[in-house]
Amino acid sequence: MTERLYKFMNMDVFKSFLEIPRLRVTPSWEQNDPFEFFNGESTNCTDMRNLHGAISLCSNLYSAPMWAHYADNHRGVVVEILVNKKNPWSIFSKSYMPPEDSDFGFYEVIYRNLPYNFSHATEKYIVKDRSWSYEHEQRFIVPFTYINGLITTKTSINKIEEITGRRYKWRQERDDSEFYETDQTLVSDLVNIDPNLLLRIFLESRNNNTMFFLNLNTGIPGSSTGCLGKIYAGYKTDTDELREIINKSHSYASNIYQSITSNNYQNIEKIHWNPEHQKISLKGI
Repeated sequence: MTERLYKFMNMDVFKSFLEIPRLRVTPSWEQNDPFEFFNGESTNCTDMRNLHGAISLCSNLYSAPMWAHYADNHRGVVVEILVNKKNPWSIFSKSYMPPEDSDFGFYEVIYRNLPYNFSHATEKYIVKDRSWSYEHEQRFIVPFTYINGLITTKTSINKIEEITGRRYKWRQERDDSEFYETDQTLVSDLVNIDPNLLLRIFLESRNNNTMFFLNLNTGIPGSSTGCLGKIYAGYKTDTDELREIINKSHSYASNIYQSITSNNYQNIEKIHWNPEHQKISLKGI
């Protein structure tokens, strides 16, 4: 069974996503709810949250607060992610099945009135206060060793190279971005050689702007689009700007949304609001 889930993003984030389709692995200390994961503190729970991050998706395309908070108040876009519920981790480029004893998991978030008596450590990752229910969240819990990419600010590069004891070639993520990235061998080398170094970088992100990612499975060119579904433009999204972003991108992902042969746009719909009938509809661009 395939479920359609959604990632809300502003246009700057979408530009980066189009070049490298990937989702951010957010550490526990950077979640939007500052009290999450901190109920009933214990050493085991502290260790667990220090070793994992979360990738959050939403099951409700029409959530007004999500459009407001994460998609620049309907000026951004939503990317549809097609998740196989029997094999949810297949959306990632690391699509092999994690070992049975792996902490890698996929859960529907449960909303409860807090404080809540947790019966299992995993619940600390999937139970949120009921006030957050508008997020309709489903999340992947990702051990730090599954990360396969990172970006950081120029001021944080020295710290990363100090931790690893190696120098890397860095490039701007985009011409207009404050973030820098290097090739994926930085992360994969650390996972294979000394995961503790990657863990130090992960934990040090508390004090800098380093962000971590898992690349998505975008399929085989000309054959399948992997886990990528449609793009939904917001009610206030500038569709001319959206077309320009897609036109300027030379990534494989951009071909999913633009027909090279006919120069038409495909798999893109825009939200329209009919104030007279108080009704939302979707139309192609």
